[in-house]
Amino acid sequence: MKTKLLIGLLGVITGSTALAEARIYKPHSATTNPAVVVKLHEAMGRLESHFLDLEDGYTGGKIDTDRIQASLNRMEESRREIQGIVPDREWQIPLGSLSSQIRAVRKSADRKDAAQLRKDIDGLYDACFRCHATEAPRRY
Repeated sequence: MKTKLLIGLLGVITGSTALAEARIYKPHSATTNPAVVVKLHEAMGRLESHFLDLEDGYTGGKIDTDRIQASLNRMEESRREIQGIVPDREWQIPLGSLSSQIRAVRKSADRKDAAQLRKDIDGLYDACFRCHATEAPRRY
């Protein structure tokens, strides 16, 4: 799953392409402002690194609850940061979906339910990819 995330997100979330993407994809009003796009890409990059930490907390079916919870806390901080950067109404649904999936992962990690945790982590990836597919449909 790390490979899927890196391939999917590194191609989309890079500061070097932020301004170009702002000119190509404009479904959300925030992406028309290059300064906002740069801030958004930086925040998304931090969110991406938290995914990698999250995966490290769940390896080989072993669940490191403390590490997972710490990663989820940082993910939620990043989600709030993104919400502050793009408070537009059209961003609220995908950010709400991300928040719901963070709660689901938190719950399955607390229960130490490895099978459900894997499903919920995959659901967290899906929440991100759904938003990215909306933002840059030609890439997905």
